[in-house]
Amino acid sequence: MVSEDGLLACVFDGYLINHLEVADDLEACGVVFRNRSDVEIALRAYEAWGDDCAGRLQGEFAFIVADLRAGRLFASREHLGFVPLYFLHEEGRIIVASDFRTIAGQKLKALEPNLRYLAQTLTNRWYLRNETPWKQISRLKRAHHLSFDGVTLAETEYWTPQT
Repeated sequence: MVSEDGLLACVFDGYLINHLEVADDLEACGVVFRNRSDVEIALRAYEAWGDDCAGRLQGEFAFIVADLRAGRLFASREHLGFVPLYFLHEEGRIIVASDFRTIAGQKLKALEPNLRYLAQTLTNRWYLRNETPWKQISRLKRAHHLSFDGVTLAETEYWTPQT
């Protein structure tokens, strides 16, 4: 989905369970929806609340926003981490996708296997939750968002369980 001015674009994988509540909050802020789809709600939430948008969304999701207004890419995963989101940062660019093949198809050099991750998989031990079978590809952690402005890559936790 693309904003009316063409300066924001969003791709969304998953679903929201609080879409009605978030849509009502956005409409109270003056947002006029085209279709109230989950992708539009995520885009409008980002537009209204910026980096705080993911903390207001509930469901199983991962989404990416290309923000030409701010000159950055924003990506987020929900706090339970059911929907995967992977990224590769190299040579001043970032590739973000929900599968390895998409990233491998855009990669400048061959991917190297991550033997530590593969050893953990073979022994049924899962300690490195943000690593992947490939050294160069990282997994965006659950309840985190990622921001990349062409120079700086930042991962920020937006939610922690209440104690």
